[in-house]
Amino acid sequence: MTRRRQPRDDVAVITAATIEAVRPEPLIATRLAVGDGEIRLDGRPVASLFGNGSPGRIAIVGGGKAAAGMAAGLGEILAAGGSPAG
Repeated sequence: MTRRRQPRDDVAVITAATIEAVRPEPLIATRLAVGDGEIRLDGRPVASLFGNGSPGRIAIVGGGKAAAGMAAGLGEILAAGGSPAG
């Protein structure tokens, strides 16, 4: 005999999907990419990483609840040398 779905099962699924949809790490990857020595926001260059021919340092500064996740997402993109999403 199969168990009938309970409303709390639906609530758990909806809650998990909602939280996943607003995680900052994957969201930042949809907007930022690194390639050819540049950081691009929505496809437009915003900063040159190798202006003098060698990699420099990047300071990530932020505040708020999503700041740590956004910094982690940016760190993943920079470490990979491009956008993990594409």
